[in-house]
Amino acid sequence: MGAFNRYEIEPPPWLFRVLSRSPIWQRLYPRLGEDLARVLPNGSRVADIGTGPGHLLRYLGSRRPDLRLSGVDLAPAMFRGRRRTSSEGPTASLVAGDAQALPIKTGSLDWVVSSFSFHIWPQPQQGVREMLRVLKPQGRAWIYEMNREAGRGEIRGFARELGLPAFLVWGGFKGLSWHHSLREEDFAMTFSHVGVERWEVQPVHHVFLRAQMRKE
Repeated sequence: MGAFNRYEIEPPPWLFRVLSRSPIWQRLYPRLGEDLARVLPNGSRVADIGTGPGHLLRYLGSRRPDLRLSGVDLAPAMFRGRRRTSSEGPTASLVAGDAQALPIKTGSLDWVVSSFSFHIWPQPQQGVREMLRVLKPQGRAWIYEMNREAGRGEIRGFARELGLPAFLVWGGFKGLSWHHSLREEDFAMTFSHVGVERWEVQPVHHVFLRAQMRKE
């Protein structure tokens, strides 16, 4: 199994940095960070794969200064102009690297997270293998993606949370989901192909999916 979508339209790093500072994304990253902050054990080693400008790391570092954080992204330009805040802790680091060949020591992490980049990986099954490789036994990976099968009710609920007109959110979601979303079936096929034993996929935050893997 190769990439989920043969033709991807991804913005260049400079434009993604700008877009990721929009009010919608800046409301979303704290929600994802809060998901993690509630469940991560004290002192966990956590890597954010496809971290982009590192907004999720910044939130996690401010919310949970006990964590040992790192971020990996294929494009070094994503980090340009980013200043690491003291709240992220002295061990927070940003590394240029491929999600399909992570520059991380085998069995060194307690948790791996990826938000909205998994759908563009050319070989997602290899990315899953890499996530499992770098995790310690009983470590977990969370993968967030837009839910291609989200319905009108979920989109209206998301619009209410954002305080935006539903028709605007509907149009934006439908436009983005054409190239930037996955179905539960996509995760199931990938995990089955790799032979992941413990996994689950659930809808979260109205219009997103969170896939979880646990390393045996």
